Amino acid sequence: MHALFENKVPEKWKFAYYSLKPLSLWIVDLNKRIDQLRNWVHKGQPNVFWISGFSFPTGFTTALQQQASRRLNVPIDQFNWEFSFEKLDNTVMSPAREGAYINGLFLEGAKWDGDKNCITEPEPMKLFYRMPIIQFKPVYSEGKQKAKKGQNLYTCPTYMYPIRTGVR
Repeated sequence: MHALFENKVPEKWKFAYYSLKPLSLWIVDLNKRIDQLRNWVHKGQPNVFWISGFSFPTGFTTALQQQASRRLNVPIDQFNWEFSFEKLDNTVMSPAREGAYINGLFLEGAKWDGDKNCITEPEPMKLFYRMPIIQFKPVYSEGKQKAKKGQNLYTCPTYMYPIRTGVR
């Protein structure tokens, strides 16, 4: 009862998914998560997956690689990722032919420039920016993926939780 009074998620409810949000926002996210899964079951695969709505997003991305691995009949560890970015306010009208479209990622301390298709400096006093819809496409490659001529690649860390210490 104390947790409810303080707008905190009760300890016994945290098995559903980990979050640092207060109870009121946690409930909003819980309903969005349930809606995403319900729609997926009753209406079929969504055009865009809300990756923030998964309790274990790494399992989802591994499943995408597994699908490609089975289709090509090659080991899963021989896949890398190729990412393509939609315009910031673009809507996707059909599911991805390969991989999946996802949304729900944010940049911290940087801004996505949709015109140049790159990361840029943020505006003063603004810390978080929404990323556009991204296609996660597993790509078969026997060796290390190399940048194409004239292409600059940035291996960007992706964190599932704002706190980067301990075990989740």
